[in-house]
Amino acid sequence: MCLILFLPPLFICGATDPQGELYPTSWPTTFNPPCGFSGLATLRLTVEDAATNLYYDTQRIWLDNKWPCAAIRITAVPPCAVVNLSQFANPPDCGVPWLLPLVGIAYDEYIDYSRSFTRPNDNFDYYWVKVQKQGGSWVQIPIPGPGGSCFYGTSRVGDPVARCISGACDPAHLDPSAVFGLLANFDLRAVDPMCSSQVSYPVPADLLLPRGECCDYVFRLWVQDRTISAGGPHWAEALWPVRICNDLIG
Repeated sequence: MCLILFLPPLFICGATDPQGELYPTSWPTTFNPPCGFSGLATLRLTVEDAATNLYYDTQRIWLDNKWPCAAIRITAVPPCAVVNLSQFANPPDCGVPWLLPLVGIAYDEYIDYSRSFTRPNDNFDYYWVKVQKQGGSWVQIPIPGPGGSCFYGTSRVGDPVARCISGACDPAHLDPSAVFGLLANFDLRAVDPMCSSQVSYPVPADLLLPRGECCDYVFRLWVQDRTISAGGPHWAEALWPVRICNDLIG
């Protein structure tokens, strides 16, 4: 069983101290383009009563203005080449997985690289991968992990290398030294009508590809962090279209 927990934010109020005026009494807000304002910030509340006594309280919050990075590829065949099932179903035995590696980058920068790489500085949440036959249903693909497979990957994969660059995973901005890792293995038995029942998850009829036919498929990667905002978490996605041919006989 795979479990993804979504926890609400925790707010803790500190004790006020009438003598707790901080020094300096104000701080300039600085930005670090192109990263924006990200890091551990301190908020201070000042209250003055009718007798002009001053009271103070402070809270520390993490601010994340960095967006995740998403890239997906199929490198098991040359660029623009057709994926033939016979290349991966060797032999074409329904009892053996026909694995097509999906590689890419699912990455979210740490908020502050000078601090420990633990939460909340580590704001990465999860990624998932789906596949669709042209115009059909989206089917989520299992992600390999410790102890088995899950439908969500909770660890970073790959590394764009470039930091604080908007669209760092976009092909136009991708660093030549970017590292691609294994996102998931797509079991091609899922598209074969004779073997689809052997995969570990339900396969809709509109994903199937009859033997002797070819069709276009799209693989979709989604990556998100744990940022709490009015618009939801930060996210990024990437698509990889490919033509698959079921050239199996029988």
